[in-house]
Amino acid sequence: MLTGMVASVINPHHVKGPDGSVLKLEENTGKYVLADGNAFEASHELYLVADTQVYMQTGGKYAARFSVLNGNGNYGGMFVGGDGVTAPITMLDVGGSFSTGINTLTTATVCTPAIHAGCTNLLGEVGGNASLAVTLPAATGTGHAYKFAVSVVNTSNYVIQVVGDDIMQGHIVTDSTGDSAADEVINWKTAADSDTITLNATTTGGVQIGDWIEVVDVASNTWMVFGYTTTSGNEATPFSAAVS
Repeated sequence: MLTGMVASVINPHHVKGPDGSVLKLEENTGKYVLADGNAFEASHELYLVADTQVYMQTGGKYAARFSVLNGNGNYGGMFVGGDGVTAPITMLDVGGSFSTGINTLTTATVCTPAIHAGCTNLLGEVGGNASLAVTLPAATGTGHAYKFAVSVVNTSNYVIQVVGDDIMQGHIVTDSTGDSAADEVINWKTAADSDTITLNATTTGGVQIGDWIEVVDVASNTWMVFGYTTTSGNEATPFSAAVS
């Protein structure tokens, strides 16, 4: 038996030593990870980089994954929950093109989650006399919400439309400028195949600045829609099946 020294035993997954510092891993640059009996500290974050992926690990599992997604708008993202690799609970868009919260749409626009989701997208065709089409991304059940509000009254149509076989389900309430108080509020409901909303600044809505529509990606191929608009003349439904 040696006296004045504390014996240590090293097993494949076991490091045993005196109270205090037990294990220190250090690079030549001074970066280190230090573990003792009471705490764990590091001079830098530990991570694993694979191509465009950065993984964070906890409890023996990858708990989060940061990535640069090249196939959908070139924006960065972070998967959290699940195992962080194959079954994320949710996706947080961070980067690429950050939106200010207000987007003004003046020409035909294809919406992307990174720029248009969670924002107020103003329908502001300059001059108010040229058709402006807004195309939604494919509905997959992300929960992303897209709000559109009239900022310039356009007599040549604002059109909000889906892609592929997606449909819209919900309703739009309109306030008629020509009917009596008892009849001025009309509730337009979607049909089974509705996929397009048209605001023509008269009969189908968009008469007034501030008219708004919100669509939410609630399921694969399905958008929930609701809104409040102003109409004039012989009112007509803003919904149609013009895409599929």
